Amino acid sequence: MTRKLDLVSGEGVDTGDVAAQIESLRAEMTKLASSVADMLAKSSSGLGAKVAQNVEKTAAQAGTLASELTAHSLENLTAAGDKAKDASLQLIDAVSAEVRKNPGRTLAITLGLGMILGLMARSQK
Repeated sequence: MTRKLDLVSGEGVDTGDVAAQIESLRAEMTKLASSVADMLAKSSSGLGAKVAQNVEKTAAQAGTLASELTAHSLENLTAAGDKAKDASLQLIDAVSAEVRKNPGRTLAITLGLGMILGLMARSQK
C-alpha cells in the first residue's frame, strides 16, 4: 500500500485502503443487484424480468464508474505528491545554493536564530 500526503488536510492517506473500500463497495453493489434481479426474475411477470435487467445494467455501470473514479483519484494523488516533492527539492536546492554562496551570513543567521529560540525557551521555564 502506498502512503500519500493529503494536500487538503495535511494528513497521510492510505491510498490502498481507499481503493479497497471502493472495490468492496462495488462488489456489494453487484451482489445487491444480483439479489434484486433474482427476486424479480422469479416473479412471473415480464415487468419483473425487465426491471431485473435494468438493475443489472445499472449496477454494471456503477461498478465501471467506481473503477474509473478509483483510478482517476489515485492518479491525482500521485500527481499532487510528485508536484509537492518537486517543489520541496527545488527549495532545498535554492537553500543549498544560498548557503554555498554566503556561508558567513548563513552561519550568522543560524546562530542568531538559535540564540533567540534558546532565550525564548529559557524564559518560558
